Amino acid sequence: MIVSPPHKVLILASDGFEEDELFVPLERLRAAGCVVTIAAPGKGAIQATVLDAPGRSIDADMAIADVDALVAPGSAIDEHARAVGGGLGDRVDP
Repeated sequence: MIVSPPHKVLILASDGFEEDELFVPLERLRAAGCVVTIAAPGKGAIQATVLDAPGRSIDADMAIADVDALVAPGSAIDEHARAVGGGLGDRVDP
């Protein structure tokens, strides 16, 4: 299937994400013209870490709970994301 630009990208994140693991791809994707949506356990600010210290925060565009299903093969939903609640981890057995 060929997808016409602008490409739509969804980033899943929660509090405690490593700052560069979200912001570097986010900035590069946006610079390439992609439309990027950030989903978190709840809509609103999520906090990054840098070497276990607080980093920048960013607002999530949507709550993970706003979708009906998410398929994440290979254990892509980490224990932290399950532990914070409010997301699909509450609905699906690992």
